[in-house]
Amino acid sequence: MIDDYYADDDEVLNDKYLSLHSLAIDGSRDQALFYGEFISYFDDPNYADTIVRDTFDNTGRWMNKPRVQRAAVIRVTLQAKIMYMHILSKLNQAVSSCVSRAVPRIDNLPEDEGVIDAWDEVAAFIIGSLEGEEIGGSSDFNDGTSLWGLANSRAIEFGRTNEQGYAISNAAIYNLLLAGKGKISAQSCANLDRTAFGIAHLLFIPLFQSVVKYAIVNQYEIASSDDADIALGETFANSVIPVLNHYDPVSARTLVDNMVPTDEFQNLVQSGPQAVADAFLAVADDFNIECEYIGKSYEVDACRHYQSVLKSSSASRVSVVFAGILSTVGIALLM
Repeated sequence: MIDDYYADDDEVLNDKYLSLHSLAIDGSRDQALFYGEFISYFDDPNYADTIVRDTFDNTGRWMNKPRVQRAAVIRVTLQAKIMYMHILSKLNQAVSSCVSRAVPRIDNLPEDEGVIDAWDEVAAFIIGSLEGEEIGGSSDFNDGTSLWGLANSRAIEFGRTNEQGYAISNAAIYNLLLAGKGKISAQSCANLDRTAFGIAHLLFIPLFQSVVKYAIVNQYEIASSDDADIALGETFANSVIPVLNHYDPVSARTLVDNMVPTDEFQNLVQSGPQAVADAFLAVADDFNIECEYIGKSYEVDACRHYQSVLKSSSASRVSVVFAGILSTVGIALLM
């Protein structure tokens, strides 16, 4: 038993450098959006760290599975669970810091106040260090390994790139990141909260697209297959099921039944990949994100069965919300 939970971090002090392990067990996550849903679903406050450790140690769910499957589980867990939750934690930190400090202008903000630092960290963790300086990121979508790169890769597969050739969801996130700086400058903390909420939901898009992708790929496959796609499909599904379950348990159950097998001899995606794609419809209005953000791939269309039913008279579609937010900084939503 390791007494010091950071003892395996190559003797690097956690107050100077961040390991992925330290992000996975960061105590500040408990205030992040959806954290409660994740620990409730996995019944473990360090759910992602446990998955990575167990898979490395050849124990737990993926014990004695081929290395290619275990590697896939670790990679997607780092990307879709650890980094996603850490970004949500930083979004919460930025909003909380804004609310708790009366700072009239961004250029008067002391460095130790943390609002700008946290917001810049959000951008850094979403985009990563390999995307380069071009708007939209690297032209080679294989360069990026963060959620930004994942969104660009899925945008090609689902026909969701903009005129500049990168994901429309990334274009919206980019604009919201810039808009957030404007909200901090204006000390408009309520609107910063709404901006953060929009980013959190847009980051969900490539994760859900990935679930649909592997629903298509894994249809008719047996759960006991040694193919890496089996592990990828299940791991991506487990990265969105807790969020879906928060809004609509029936849709979450659809993903569990089709993507997370309980029997090694079970046929995957028995309801068909379209049923998996339809699960997004249960949260589309809650997210204020239209199904068009998911797009189409092969025979699967996320909007095939969509009918917009706004949850309340005050609800707005994503384009309206973004236009209102971005107009304050003079940025047009890139579509």
